[in-house]
Amino acid sequence: MKPFSGNTPLLYFYTVLTGLILMISGCTFMQPEDDTWVLELGEKRISLGEYKDAYEMAKSGYEHNLLQEQLVRRVLHYRVLKDLAESLVLEVVAMEVGIEISEASLAKSAEKIRSMYPEGVFESMLSENVVSERAWMQGLKRRLLTEKLVDRIMEREIAITPEAMKDALLAYSRVVGKKPEEVDFNAELTEKLISRFRRQESEKLYGKWLQEKKESMPVQVHTELLYRVFPEIRPLLAGLGEEEGGVLLLPPDSAPDVDLYEETGL
Repeated sequence: MKPFSGNTPLLYFYTVLTGLILMISGCTFMQPEDDTWVLELGEKRISLGEYKDAYEMAKSGYEHNLLQEQLVRRVLHYRVLKDLAESLVLEVVAMEVGIEISEASLAKSAEKIRSMYPEGVFESMLSENVVSERAWMQGLKRRLLTEKLVDRIMEREIAITPEAMKDALLAYSRVVGKKPEEVDFNAELTEKLISRFRRQESEKLYGKWLQEKKESMPVQVHTELLYRVFPEIRPLLAGLGEEEGGVLLLPPDSAPDVDLYEETGL
């Protein structure tokens, strides 16, 4: 996961939708029954029903024939587990530092996105991707929460030094085809370069920061429930660690990411 960028309507829609595909209901603030949760971190839980929704949405991006391969389904389970676990970590950290998204702020952001499309187009896109508006709103809320969390972390950790700004100016002058001394280095340009520098540096630091958080916050997986519904997941979880009482602590780097087409020879 990297900090978000881009502001075109389609990019914004599909960025939220992509996150939603792997984290469709994600971390619920309601406490499900103890025998229904499949992932847990602190006070945050993901139920079996939510996991099933996330897995079905993940499958929707692949051809039917490809999904007949056990390896492919196993890799999809790994990706769903990994992304759901990361979403739990992000929400727990956000809660600890007091970051939240109000209902008013969420409604305002949703309305802004809807206004980018002609009437009826946004709803059609949701329908075509088999996503309810309620579920899309949950995905949007998670994106906004993550953006606020990333911005706060990066503002604290990224130092703006004269040397960094000099390098940024040199890079900008090359892009516009001018010598550095020919560039009008005004307040507006300074702010633009600082913003660009922060974004570039954040992409370098975010992965390291997230990895450290995952290592300090192991997510619990209720394996018994997953085995009942998805027997093909057993070899995957068996290779990730020792279970105790039907619970597995998900390692922060449980497996290398896998290209489905490459692994299946397609």
